[in-house]
Amino acid sequence: MENGIGRTFYAGPAIDGIADPDTRDLLVCNGLPTEDLIFEADPAADVVISPYGTPAVCLGQVSGGRLCVDPRSGEVFVSGTYGGTWYVNKTVRQFALSLAKFDEMVPFHERNADDEVMDAAVAKLVAALTAIDPSALSIPGTHWQDIVADVADGDYGAEE
Repeated sequence: MENGIGRTFYAGPAIDGIADPDTRDLLVCNGLPTEDLIFEADPAADVVISPYGTPAVCLGQVSGGRLCVDPRSGEVFVSGTYGGTWYVNKTVRQFALSLAKFDEMVPFHERNADDEVMDAAVAKLVAALTAIDPSALSIPGTHWQDIVADVADGDYGAEE
């Protein structure tokens, strides 16, 4: 359910099945952004079988797949559109905080920024994400590593 100010609140049996009460409360009471540059919420929060063979609650879409949470561990991951999974954050709360920090930092640089400015933008993003969730960048192939690589390539800068 969207509240009109850009947040989607979750409810239903899938959310009730999430073991951690703080995660449930966050999704029910605070919600997640309905739509931003890198995430689009899906209030249906349907349950799917993850590639690990366990249930997962899908909270929305990110580039490349569906953003899901493991209802037992609370771990957030992407279930890829064409197969595979990749790690996002240890908790939904850390995902929400990381997403908010990312949104706060955009644009990361001016158009046609030089290498020094680009490197500084990347370092600032890495520091911010690591402060929220050290695991978000600690293993190869994570969602946030892809976002950092996009920033390094010049994405998410000021518009022309």
